[in-house]
Amino acid sequence: MAETGALRTAIESCMMNGIEETDCEIGWTTSNLLGDGGVETNQDGLVVTYSLDDGTASIAATFGGNAASAIRNGGTLTWTRAGNADADNPPGSWSCATTVDASYAPPGCESEAAGG
Repeated sequence: MAETGALRTAIESCMMNGIEETDCEIGWTTSNLLGDGGVETNQDGLVVTYSLDDGTASIAATFGGNAASAIRNGGTLTWTRAGNADADNPPGSWSCATTVDASYAPPGCESEAAGG
């Protein structure tokens, strides 16, 4: 989960420098923890998108491969960047949601799993 969270810095850098999504180098190294669009990651189970026009961004990961069995079977983690016109959140702020149990979620990440 920390691997995907670290991508926020790379995305922020591309956005602040006006680099289009297709030209953004996020420095991703293929992970054996993600399972079987947007920024090219060459990674099954990872979709990274952002918009320079409205300031939104998203990092969506689906766990599989060598991830712990407690999160592997369909577990997801999504980081979402608030856009320029978001009335409920400060523009540029990041939030996350996950379908894994709250005990495995990053601090402050909302768990949608039972008991989370």
